[in-house]
Amino acid sequence: MILILGTGRSGTSIVAGICSKLGVYMGEHLNKANKHNPHGYYEDLEFQNINRHATDLFLDMPKEEFRRRLKKLTDKREEPWGLKDPNISTPNLLREYFLLNPTIILCLRDEGDSARSMSKAFGWEEDSSRLLCQTRLKALMTALEGKEYLMIDFKEKDKAEKVAKFIGLSLTKEAKEHEKFV
Repeated sequence: MILILGTGRSGTSIVAGICSKLGVYMGEHLNKANKHNPHGYYEDLEFQNINRHATDLFLDMPKEEFRRRLKKLTDKREEPWGLKDPNISTPNLLREYFLLNPTIILCLRDEGDSARSMSKAFGWEEDSSRLLCQTRLKALMTALEGKEYLMIDFKEKDKAEKVAKFIGLSLTKEAKEHEKFV
């Protein structure tokens, strides 16, 4: 399993698209492309559904029910498969997904750029967007402490090559083309 993490508007969709173009199964029912992400989000709606109901404190769904649903979804997948969902940035959800021993890719972008992009895409105040980015990044960095992961900066070149090498797949022309959509 390849787990793609980021703060939101940080390049996770580009990286998930690269993974898809490398042959990584990202799901059957994906969040549709729109004007804010015209090449797609590559977010599996089945995973998003259970992640939205499992809050950080598992108030909406008991942990055992979450694990049952997660197992049901993961048992259907064949390697290589990947997951990208911005809702997976809370400590408890991260711990649950880390139990699956994923290969982790962390996408980073300048905080101000991410906040402005969130504000534009979702109509949020820029200060609120910045606070969300800071909160998510802090949770991600804490959770990733001591773990091996690939860090991809939004502005860097050759994302497809780095991702392919890290996850052990051959670079494809389609993946290289997809990275140009930044």
